Amino acid sequence: MTGISARLAVAIGGLVCLAAACEGGQKQPEPSATGPSTTTLLDHAEGRELYVRWCIACHGDRGRGDGITASRLAPPPADLASPRIQDLGPDEVAARVSGGATGMGLAGVMPAWGHTLGPYQVLAVSSYVLSLGAAEAQEPQVQP
Repeated sequence: MTGISARLAVAIGGLVCLAAACEGGQKQPEPSATGPSTTTLLDHAEGRELYVRWCIACHGDRGRGDGITASRLAPPPADLASPRIQDLGPDEVAARVSGGATGMGLAGVMPAWGHTLGPYQVLAVSSYVLSLGAAEAQEPQVQP
């Protein structure tokens, strides 16, 4: 397992545990040693759906900050696949999704999604955001 894959696995595991706490203590299935649990896969699917609905217009399909509205925003949307975002970890990503740019004391125009999304949804979209960096690292590099 690469360093990025290990970090992503730990991040997703932490998000699943936190989601269980937010969902009134309902126990979530733990990931098996042979692969992600059904819950993790559903979280990823829900996170992707939420991302497409609320985030893609600014951040773009791959999270690079190149969505259809990005050119009209100052400062431009963050590149979610960049190490600067990927190194934040699940709690900080969730806080930024929930609080938005100004709620976190950051420059930017990203709204606070914590009033629109529930705690579990914030965790699901945050988990998906963290998966964007892993997908970026797995892309084949074109050699000149």
